[in-house]
Amino acid sequence: MTLAIIWILFGIAAAITAGNKGRSGCAWFFVGVLLGPFGLLFALLLKPIDAANAVSTTTDVRKCPFCAETIKAEAIVCKHCGRDLPKAGALPIGPSPEELETKFKEWLAREHPLVVNPGPVELSLLRREFDALT
Repeated sequence: MTLAIIWILFGIAAAITAGNKGRSGCAWFFVGVLLGPFGLLFALLLKPIDAANAVSTTTDVRKCPFCAETIKAEAIVCKHCGRDLPKAGALPIGPSPEELETKFKEWLAREHPLVVNPGPVELSLLRREFDALT
């Protein structure tokens, strides 16, 4: 019984040590419990994760100018609306997204009057048909 408590303490110590170095404390708890003193030793030998090496999510994304969904900054086609995107920092050429949406709704009412509430797949197909015409 005391041996089990000691191994759990190794797990806690490994979790705290790894957590202070920017690693997953939960995962290292299990490593410490499974490996005992060796798990704690591995946690002590870990290098801390630098803020410079961490993945930056704030500068790697931007908003699509057409559907306002968050996309990767390097994207050339929006994964949500399927439209070609202008290069980052460039102003979109042509009508604004609001004008395009108004034109799309007018076209939809004129060309497909029976479509009342299209689902996401139908809306995507109709949007592509509209984009091909404009």
